[in-house]
Amino acid sequence: MSLDLNRMLELGEGVVDRAQKKGATVAECTVHESAHLSAKVRLGEPELVEEASSRSVGLRVMLGQKVAVTYTSDLTPGGLTRLIEDALELAQLSQPDSFAGAPDPALLSSSAQHQELDLFDPAVDGVDAAEAVRRATLAEKAALDHDKRITNTEGATFTRVSGGSALVTSGGFRGASRGTYASIVVSPIVDDEGGKKR
Repeated sequence: MSLDLNRMLELGEGVVDRAQKKGATVAECTVHESAHLSAKVRLGEPELVEEASSRSVGLRVMLGQKVAVTYTSDLTPGGLTRLIEDALELAQLSQPDSFAGAPDPALLSSSAQHQELDLFDPAVDGVDAAEAVRRATLAEKAALDHDKRITNTEGATFTRVSGGSALVTSGGFRGASRGTYASIVVSPIVDDEGGKKR
């Protein structure tokens, strides 16, 4: 997955700017993009292969101490306009929250202070459906081969996810990060001494 964190930050900045121009006292925008692949096998046979991606924008606004949060996956100009208008309308309808308020800008970190945490591995996106099925199959076989009491499984699933997030606030915070995740889960079934399956 090709992530453009700068583009995500620019999108967030545009939403925050527009929300403030429409009257928001405080505006905070999150932008998320992710892609995932999941493959499940059961008793050596593929049962499910699923691949999807998502993009979304979230907006939190304050009108004084009235707060509202909205989300959308419609990133067209019209979709973003509705996001902003809906957030402001919901805030107008909400009750004031005496604890609501923006953080002190002096407490916010700057982009220069943000550290690269090495949470993104581009090799994760290189795992295609065939490889995901192969890895799930190997994991299930390892479980079945481990102990003769393991006579069945509820399957094995390999999942990979990659994505990024950006946060922009009217108080001056601007930050983005990306990361990847991969997992293999196997659910073996064991016949215990009493004949019960566990």
